[in-house]
Amino acid sequence: MKNSQTKVAGVLVLAGAAFACGTSGSGQPDSGTDASSGNDSASADASTDAAQKPARPTNAYNLGMNAPSLNYYNNVAIYADMALAIAGNNGPWDNGNVAAPLDGTGAPTVAATSAVTADYPTGNYTVTWDGTGSISISGGPTIGAVTTTMTGSVQHNTATMSFQQKLSTQTSAAWYPLKATPPITNIHIMADPSLAFASGMFMQDFATRMHPFTTLRFMEALNTNGNLVQNWSQRTWPSQGSRANRPQGMAYEDIIALANAFGVDVWVNVPALATDDYVCRLARLFKYGEQGDMSNSACSTTAPAQSPTTTPLAPQSKVYFEYSNEVWNWGFQQTEDIYCMVWGMPDKTESGKYCDVTAPTSAMGVADLANTSIAWSTNTYAKATQFSVFLTKRVSDITRSVFGCTSGQGCQAQIVMNVQAAYAAEVDPGFALLKSTYGSVSSIIDFMAVAPYFNIADYNTATSVDAVFAGLDATLVTSADAGSDTIASWLGADLAEANMYGLPIIAYEGGQGLNGQTNETTWLAAENDPRMYQAYLTYFAVWDSLIGRSHLFNHFDYAGSAGSYGEWGALINQDDPGSQKWDALLSLTSFAGDANLDGVVNAKDCAIVNASYGMSTNVWWMQGDFNHDGVVNDLDLALMNTNISGPACTH
Repeated sequence: MKNSQTKVAGVLVLAGAAFACGTSGSGQPDSGTDASSGNDSASADASTDAAQKPARPTNAYNLGMNAPSLNYYNNVAIYADMALAIAGNNGPWDNGNVAAPLDGTGAPTVAATSAVTADYPTGNYTVTWDGTGSISISGGPTIGAVTTTMTGSVQHNTATMSFQQKLSTQTSAAWYPLKATPPITNIHIMADPSLAFASGMFMQDFATRMHPFTTLRFMEALNTNGNLVQNWSQRTWPSQGSRANRPQGMAYEDIIALANAFGVDVWVNVPALATDDYVCRLARLFKYGEQGDMSNSACSTTAPAQSPTTTPLAPQSKVYFEYSNEVWNWGFQQTEDIYCMVWGMPDKTESGKYCDVTAPTSAMGVADLANTSIAWSTNTYAKATQFSVFLTKRVSDITRSVFGCTSGQGCQAQIVMNVQAAYAAEVDPGFALLKSTYGSVSSIIDFMAVAPYFNIADYNTATSVDAVFAGLDATLVTSADAGSDTIASWLGADLAEANMYGLPIIAYEGGQGLNGQTNETTWLAAENDPRMYQAYLTYFAVWDSLIGRSHLFNHFDYAGSAGSYGEWGALINQDDPGSQKWDALLSLTSFAGDANLDGVVNAKDCAIVNASYGMSTNVWWMQGDFNHDGVVNDLDLALMNTNISGPACTH
């Protein structure tokens, strides 16, 4: 039931309107305070309610995390209201093999089915809905007797659902089917408040596990790849029920709420076909809390703040804006559509090639292509690459105007250009044209972002786990001239490209990149081998030596099942106590001794260590194994006590 996308270690996978804006500075990776002029009262109010960023060691890596897509098989319980993440195969609810029609609250208007991940904790959940229809769940959980009340002619229903968690450590995806029979509307399935984070919108365990990370990237949660949304009216609205399996995915308001509650920076991907007004509305939502409406009216980047209808992003959190995702990757339709916007036709006539649009959806893009003072390349592919960079400039112009930034340095809004790690020079026609036209790239774009996945060169040689690690080790050598397939050589070439244009490097994705159907069982076994922990430490040491640990690196991704298309999750499911990859990431971001990941080492962590003391089988950081030697003992206590606040921990 899951549609998988092949991810190959950063390598190509084959399968008009005027906006006033200032220029940007160099965009250093540690900038982030809001330097915009005239902070409005809504932004100021947001700062009083927003969480402070969790404490991290002074030498910690600046690691972010890619959030998973919203669907019933993602092994992650994000929302305290299950109804915000239920999904069918065709939409939030299915009617047979098509998406069911929905009312304004996201409830189906015909008999429909959906499903919810089995990763929610076992316990009682409160189910509510309006109408004389019914809702049921199968596969284990049960919904008890329904209590009804009336408000005028509207019937309100309340019941208790006894939920049975189906997942165990490192299991693949599991879910429970739901069925709705109309007339039914306004469906909610709420976790007990004790399971929810303080903000009430998100689950506590999800919040806890995000604490070690500085940034959350929502490329998958926003359904970025192949996204056909153009106008603001087509985005996901927070009043529409489940965000799962919608064209736009997660509501932007949820991302803002998450950033404000968790104290993290966020990274959003602008749909490839988004209009200029869409980008303007998006920026004003994050800056001012202006949600807009479905009229698709013209948006002003310079108009004073209007009365906010939701909470804006708190000033202490940054928002990274990226135009689409991997616009160099011909395995994704957005790359084809950018070519189509330039040339009005697909790049080839072969089967499977098509255009979703045949002209730019951006008025600024139309004006750029018609501008005879811009020296566009005559090479068809180079011109498409150039146009993708100019569409990134469009995002930069609009968002900086909205945020009131005269430079990128210190701006709350940061602009990212996604570049192929294995061949960064592919973007050079775009960067060169941007520089020749406007005098600088770094005055417009803040970061060049790459995805330096580490992998093995030849899967045919991966006949044993030892052979897999021999192949991985060969890509992780520290010498930049050790070979073209090494991470060091990739990053060296990436640096050369970035340095030509004064851009810092960050990573939009990265981690191990094992995938494919050759010797699948063997490389999947390597994922859980203790040597994967050390491979991660070596990998990030290479990043540190060439790029620097203070430069943001977003791991791909948080949690997900294993299969022939890869085991991309740091965890297989959110309830795993740890994994080789997860524990390596924690060792690079957290204080030794911080078992509960709250940013401080204290008696709560001591209690966890004492509860696990002596364990020597499948024991992890979050159970007290801080030195990753496979046992919780006095060595872990000693590490904890170097950072503890309060009395020393003893056993």
